[in-house]
Amino acid sequence: MQDICEGCNIDSWKVGSCIDTSSFFDVDLLQKQQSSILKRMLQQQNRLLEDLEDAFEQALIDVILASLGKEK
Repeated sequence: MQDICEGCNIDSWKVGSCIDTSSFFDVDLLQKQQSSILKRMLQQQNRLLEDLEDAFEQALIDVILASLGKEK
């Protein structure tokens, strides 16, 4: 049985069925990819929050200047 499995590029039949290890993926690689994606998402979120803060600050300044201009 082992010879048949090896001939088909399958590593083991002893766990009850043949296991083709090429169908498994590197868990560490998946974790690194997820970590990289999360890091990029957090960076993008931080940039968006900074842009929002800048826009809010500018809008507040515009409102203050407009109200001061109306008083004069």
